[in-house]
Amino acid sequence: RNTLFQNLQYPFTSTTNGNTEGDLLNLARAANLYYPNTLKNATNAKGNLEYKLDTMAPLNGIKHIAHKAIGDCGATLEIARIIKKKAPSVWDSSLLTSKKEESLKIIKNEKLFCANEFYYGKVVPFVQTFVCQHPVYQWPKTFDLKHDPNIYMEMPIETLKVELKKAPKVLRTCRHNKHPIVMNPSYIDHFEEYKMIGIKKLSERAEIVKKNKKFAQKVEVILRDEVQDKVETQSQEDICEEESLYNFPPAEDNKVLPGFHEIDWEKKLAYLQKFKDKRFHYFGKKLIYQEKPNLLPKEDYDEIHNTIIKRVLSTNDDKKWNTIPRTYKEIDDLRAKFEKSKDKEKLKMLEDINVYVEELEKAYSRA
Repeated sequence: RNTLFQNLQYPFTSTTNGNTEGDLLNLARAANLYYPNTLKNATNAKGNLEYKLDTMAPLNGIKHIAHKAIGDCGATLEIARIIKKKAPSVWDSSLLTSKKEESLKIIKNEKLFCANEFYYGKVVPFVQTFVCQHPVYQWPKTFDLKHDPNIYMEMPIETLKVELKKAPKVLRTCRHNKHPIVMNPSYIDHFEEYKMIGIKKLSERAEIVKKNKKFAQKVEVILRDEVQDKVETQSQEDICEEESLYNFPPAEDNKVLPGFHEIDWEKKLAYLQKFKDKRFHYFGKKLIYQEKPNLLPKEDYDEIHNTIIKRVLSTNDDKKWNTIPRTYKEIDDLRAKFEKSKDKEKLKMLEDINVYVEELEKAYSRA
């Protein structure tokens, strides 16, 4: 999607006009959680299941041309077919949440539900109920029903603010736009911590949370204050165009996007005036800079060229793009590693990369 946007192609084809998209990695993890051994997986050094396509494919009897786009797509499709066959209820649930609007409805309307998160290499289930939407980011905030809600419902807001920061967390975030797999609470029998509490008690706890609107209001105030604190302390550095990709462009701009690619290069610069969104002006000029730099006025050429120089030669580790100094550091670290293991083939590859980076550095340093 990032690449589509930067090349002035409509980036939301998979989520508009009735289309939906899902996260097969999330689905695969959920399938093995609710139906163990749905998929065969290798394990890493810590004993956790690996979900790398190049190891999963052969273990599950899938022929796979690794690291080729068509091969990866084919293997992914076969993984999906296995999940649909062996874990049909997980598959069906995943279809209900592949659209964020429908996902949000389910999370808000279900009295209680199971959903899983992934951290520290493990898939962790939570039985939860909806509290409120985040007042700024709009993500559903839910209450983890392993906790007794009676402890928190009537807390003064300052006390609650402290308690909500403690571990294990009382509030969870169920991101409705990240394709959560929302399952029926009957699956609590799979999870000892919730099974010991029992569905009756969990349902009673969910009812307490659902009815207490004052608790939800206090949570909203706390979350809004947290965002405000971050805004006041975060960097005021300008956000570049590449970091603002997911703000939707005007509908009028989407209509004229195809025309940019249909005309000759000599006409593209003037065509950019049709766009209302200034980001398209920048990305259009950047495409001309990359393909036909001689067609850009000197002022536009220098602006883009100097921006790239500033980025690639930066020594600031906080930047979100790769830089030449950082690349040299990574090459040195890998060289030390491969010299120790006496891997001549990889050392040769590193040397070729190093020569290429040196050429880039010379080119940009002369500019």
